[in-house]
Amino acid sequence: MIFYQIRSKQVKVIEINELECPNCKNKGHLQLFLFLKYTWIFAPILPAGKTAILECNSCEQTIPIKNWTKKLDVIFKTEKKNFKTPFYYYSGAVFILLIWLIPFTMMKMGITNPFGLNDDSKTMGQAIIDRQHIKENDILYVNLLVNGEAPKFKAVKVVKAEDEKVAYIKQSIKSYETFKDFYALKAADFSNSDFEDETLKINLEYLRKTGSVVEAHEDNKPGIAIMSYFSMIK
Repeated sequence: MIFYQIRSKQVKVIEINELECPNCKNKGHLQLFLFLKYTWIFAPILPAGKTAILECNSCEQTIPIKNWTKKLDVIFKTEKKNFKTPFYYYSGAVFILLIWLIPFTMMKMGITNPFGLNDDSKTMGQAIIDRQHIKENDILYVNLLVNGEAPKFKAVKVVKAEDEKVAYIKQSIKSYETFKDFYALKAADFSNSDFEDETLKINLEYLRKTGSVVEAHEDNKPGIAIMSYFSMIK
C-alpha cells in the first residue's frame, strides 16, 4: 500500500480592486489567494490542480465559491490558466520515471554493470557453474587450510587433473585479506613463481559437487582443506 498526501501551497495573491464584495458590497477590498495542490510521497510527485480562497478585508469574511459573481469566477480561471506550475512539483514523478527508465535503457544496450560494482550474487552463481569445469592450469580463488593452520584466502593453480576425480594443486605464496580481493585478480597476472613448490592432492570430483573438500593424511594428522571455493580467476 502506498501512502500519499494531497498538499496545497499558496502561490499568488491577486488584489481585486474593481469589484465589490458579494457579502458586504464594499469595493476595493477583495483578495484572491491562489493555491496549487500537489501529490506528496516524501517529495512532490505531481500537481493535483489549482484552487483559490476569496477574502474581503472590509467585512473580514471568506467568500464561498458558490457566492462568487461571474466576473470573480472569470478572474480566478484566468489566473489559474496563466500560472505556470514550477518544475519542482513534477520532480518526484521524473525521479520515479528515471529509476525505471535508466535500468531499462541499460538492459537494452547490454550494459549490466555500468559502475563497475562487484556483483557478489552473480559471482557466486557463476562460481557454481565454473567449478563444474575445473581443469588443468585453471587458477581458483579459495579459502584454504593446510596442515592445521588457520584458513587463508589463496589463489591455487591446478597443475594436474587425473580421471576427472583427482587434482593436484599449488597454493599461491601470497595470502589475501578477504574473499572480495578476488575481484582485482586476473589469471594473466600470475606466473609459476607466484605459487609454492609443494603440490597438494585433492578430490576434484567432490570439489566440483560441493565447493569444498577435506583431505586428511593417512596417519590422521591435519591435511588440506578447501573450506570454500569462491570463483575461478580469469
